[in-house]
Amino acid sequence: VLLIATRIDHARFLPLGVAYVAAFIEKNDYAVSVYDEIPMCKPFKEYFCEYDPDVVGISCMTSTYTKACDYAKKIKSIKPDIPIVFGGIHPTSAINETINEIFVDYVVFGEGELTIVELLKELTGNRDFKKIKGLAYKSHGKVLINEKRDIINDINSLPMPARHLFNMDYYA
Repeated sequence: VLLIATRIDHARFLPLGVAYVAAFIEKNDYAVSVYDEIPMCKPFKEYFCEYDPDVVGISCMTSTYTKACDYAKKIKSIKPDIPIVFGGIHPTSAINETINEIFVDYVVFGEGELTIVELLKELTGNRDFKKIKGLAYKSHGKVLINEKRDIINDINSLPMPARHLFNMDYYA
């Protein structure tokens, strides 16, 4: 799994939402990497081709939505059949707009930790997406939006953010 935290500038704040999702993915025995768009990173296409992910998750806010869409278009031009999952505050508040983009296959809305792991399991299993709370997807040309997932009441049940996937010298 490759996660992308989109940015409009190089502000030095760790994208904690992505770090938490990455940690939960790791906890569930999936390999995960983060493309964190900072000055020291490799160019995206080079990084993407070297990592060669099976699934890409793109996190965005409204201010970075256009940039997130640009990433998705680039990814589909390199690897057309790769599942692309959008998450973050913009996809959560604009589910229909986001899932209707031609290059977006899934939208995780609300808290994404449980939803993304359930999606990963179904992508390698029965592909029964209708039971996954907090997921929007396309099936036979139709957009389907599942029931909202409840918030995680016990934040301590989540692993600590996967800071090891980021260049922490940049954030120090």
